[in-house]
Amino acid sequence: TWDYLIFDSTTRYRGMAHALGMWIAAGADGSISTSTDDGATWISRTSGTTANLWGVFEHAGTAFVWGTDGTLLESSDGVMWTPVASDAPLPDGVQEVVSNGSMLLARDYGATYESPDGRVWNGPITSGAGSVEGIGWDGTSFVMGGNGIASSRDGYTWTPAAEKSGVYDLQDVAWN
Repeated sequence: TWDYLIFDSTTRYRGMAHALGMWIAAGADGSISTSTDDGATWISRTSGTTANLWGVFEHAGTAFVWGTDGTLLESSDGVMWTPVASDAPLPDGVQEVVSNGSMLLARDYGATYESPDGRVWNGPITSGAGSVEGIGWDGTSFVMGGNGIASSRDGYTWTPAAEKSGVYDLQDVAWN
């Protein structure tokens, strides 16, 4: 069953993820909120930025929030957020970030980027999936979809699925 939860309706949240043992939501004007009771209550956190924030991801015990103009914040507890200074920041336009535990892949509407730590990003890299619309990790391989489907065990070498896979314009990839 689904329960209706009260959430700060005055803020436009753009991304949410379970990270550091809590739910973290990020949104307009630097908004970050956290919940440790599965969304029953939310606490607003200070981000130190007014940039629009697009998403949340966790890697190696650190939560990251990204947004416009190369904004990237990190936190080890979900409460205190600090800017990440990088010579190779997460590119603007990134829509999704996925971790396999040892590396991260990020995608925008046509390119994929790689990072060993969430702080320095390399790319774009080629996936063979055409225009990338979704990316996921299934425990053994990354999978990307868009105008085609491709998979990779290492994030660098991609194998396109058969052309006649029957999947065109795939919008998202998820694994549970």
